[in-house]
Amino acid sequence: MIGLMFRRSIPEEYALILDMHWEQYIGIHMLFVPFPIDLLYLDSNRQIVDLRHMRAWTGIATSKKPARYAIEMPAGNIERKSLKIGDALEW
Repeated sequence: MIGLMFRRSIPEEYALILDMHWEQYIGIHMLFVPFPIDLLYLDSNRQIVDLRHMRAWTGIATSKKPARYAIEMPAGNIERKSLKIGDALEW
């Protein structure tokens, strides 16, 4: 998966949802992503099981618990939307 690699920016209300089709430990890297992002990991019930702030260009994050979805979005959204582990999301 390419995810956000090679993009120069993303809109403020943008979110990329990656569906792994079953729960597993998901690793995300920031190589070739030139801007910071917030990262959410969700289980099959779409509940947040882990969340991270990722710096541009560097870093690797693996979910602390098995997750089905990874959501990449602009940095600052975790705080702006008051997201926390256990919250359920809908789409």
